[in-house]
Amino acid sequence: VQLGSDAALRIPGDVTLEAWVYPRDVSGSRYVVSWAGQGAGEGDNYLYGMRLSDTGDLTAIHKYGNLNPAIVVTFDTNVPADSWTHIALTRNTTAMTYTAYINGAFFGTQTYSDNPTGGDVGVATGQIGAQANWTNVFDGYIDDVRIWSTLRSEGDIQADMSRELNGDEADLAGYW
Repeated sequence: VQLGSDAALRIPGDVTLEAWVYPRDVSGSRYVVSWAGQGAGEGDNYLYGMRLSDTGDLTAIHKYGNLNPAIVVTFDTNVPADSWTHIALTRNTTAMTYTAYINGAFFGTQTYSDNPTGGDVGVATGQIGAQANWTNVFDGYIDDVRIWSTLRSEGDIQADMSRELNGDEADLAGYW
């Protein structure tokens, strides 16, 4: 799903990404949601990405500078194939940490080295189920994708993960 270039989705700061996923295959790198471009300039950088990597590991990705190597943080979550799982990542740009939640429960926190830059509106766009260039396509089902322009707590995630939102909640940048 192409989300377009909505300025509300260009979030270089604190962010929470959530989705229900039902992967049919957990091999390879399968994107759930991202904001990035396809070119070679800083404006194309990944501001955020959430994907499942080999064996169902939940992975956060972003870039900084002029296409420096991506910041990739992987959690050994082993999200299973052929089952619905709620996944969530928060990025705290002050502490420079990503925190992972599986089915609403805290899984772990890891640090990273540089905050994201670029991802310019009109250059970068949002995607659900694929990378910006339509590779690493998610094999399975994705539902209830939520992008928040704030850090959500474990309690916040648990309270809302199994309910339909109105779509006008504070700090909710996107909901599909």
